[in-house]
Amino acid sequence: MIIQSVRDGSVETAIPLLLNDLHSLPGSITLIMDDYHAITNQSIHESMGFFIGHLPANVKLVILSRTLPPLALSRVRAQQELLLELSNDDLRFTFDEIDELQSQSLSEQLSQDELFLLWKKQKDGQRV
Repeated sequence: MIIQSVRDGSVETAIPLLLNDLHSLPGSITLIMDDYHAITNQSIHESMGFFIGHLPANVKLVILSRTLPPLALSRVRAQQELLLELSNDDLRFTFDEIDELQSQSLSEQLSQDELFLLWKKQKDGQRV
């Protein structure tokens, strides 16, 4: 494994080795990074920026995070390499979706006022 072969344990050494290995692999590869919001070390974010900037054409990267990652993504957006970006706003239910969901899954229906309050709370980012 690449990381185990890096004796000094530095990300700066491991990333170029990983990129070289990814470049040599045949076919398409999708790397998925989950819980990126848990990373708090700025040097890791900087290394990820380097990694993203040098990804081989056969590699797609998926980053899952509860917050917007502190990565400079403007270049990949400008070059239309960012295929999909979903924010909290994209994932929120509309009022009509909440109404439809509750009508299909709750035996006791909520009033329109209760539905509106539920929609408003989730829209404002409050815990429901």
